[in-house]
Amino acid sequence: MDKNNQNPLKVAIVDVQWVVNHVPAVQALRQEHQNKSVALKQWVDSVNAEIAKQSNDDSKKELVQKYQLEFSQKQQSLNQEHMQKVQSIDADITKLVSDVAAKEGYNYVFAKGTVLFGGTDITQKIVDQIK
Repeated sequence: MDKNNQNPLKVAIVDVQWVVNHVPAVQALRQEHQNKSVALKQWVDSVNAEIAKQSNDDSKKELVQKYQLEFSQKQQSLNQEHMQKVQSIDADITKLVSDVAAKEGYNYVFAKGTVLFGGTDITQKIVDQIK
């Protein structure tokens, strides 16, 4: 207890990985990313088939260059979109943890993996509010 402040120090812990694994938005994002990756692979397969049909080496090289650039753009766009959604979900989780901590009067919240002993586990409260 702090001499200047008569309120006891309240510490909470959160199993961040467990929260992330139980957030419906994360599960939906994983499925979306997998679906888009499958679609991109199918596109690559169709491109490879189109290139294979070409009898002229110059035509093949031209198509390869065209599709390599297109693939790179598609992949970059997919990764950028995914990263933005991950950051948004992370911000939502962080805000929720902060809100729960403030509401319940916790001074500090630590990731469960960094605490050896002590603290009140508020993981389930976070998950319940996310759902």
